[in-house]
Amino acid sequence: MKEQLITFDTAKLAKEKGFNGLSQMRYNEDGVLTGTKLGMHNKPNSYVGSFASPTQSLLQKWLRDTHNIDVDIWCNASGWAFNLNKTNGTTIYSYDYYFGNIDSGMFNSYEEALEQGLQEALKLIKI
Repeated sequence: MKEQLITFDTAKLAKEKGFNGLSQMRYNEDGVLTGTKLGMHNKPNSYVGSFASPTQSLLQKWLRDTHNIDVDIWCNASGWAFNLNKTNGTTIYSYDYYFGNIDSGMFNSYEEALEQGLQEALKLIKI
């Protein structure tokens, strides 16, 4: 099993919204993935000219721990989907999303649903 890295578009949005975690892999300004798989050259996301490419699960954890936004993935017979839950400490605000494949209204994989869910969650962050 291999962890899925976030896409270039998600990486740009994450940096814009304040994600400053260390990442072994990075996208350059042209969207080319570079880095080391050994973890010897971790750089924070503030590193100029590049965008951190953490795993989907690491970004999901950052959203949950830093911004109280939970990205939930679920499936049914039609495919995969996501919904977002955000709390302010006392109230939970739920944002339901069932977007995905145009034909079925769902995503074809867990990772596709999670990637879109991460992007939508990042958009909820006010900076």
